[in-house]
Amino acid sequence: MTEDTGVLIKRKRAALRTVVIKYIQQLEKELKKNEPDDGEVEALLEHLSEKFESLNVVDRECENLYKPEEIDKELEVAEQ
Repeated sequence: MTEDTGVLIKRKRAALRTVVIKYIQQLEKELKKNEPDDGEVEALLEHLSEKFESLNVVDRECENLYKPEEIDKELEVAEQ
């Protein structure tokens, strides 16, 4: 894979992470309500599951693209 492919995969991963976080926040907000809407919770869980699976696919693509040391370094930077 080329460097451009790596950049595109990283962008795709970043976008998917943003969407996953958005759905998690919406789900948390809905569940904090006194009477959460079951339909809304179910829809959010379904969307979250779909996007999380897509994120896992992109993560596997990243694993094939980068050396384990590079991934570890990225994780350390992200945790700071």
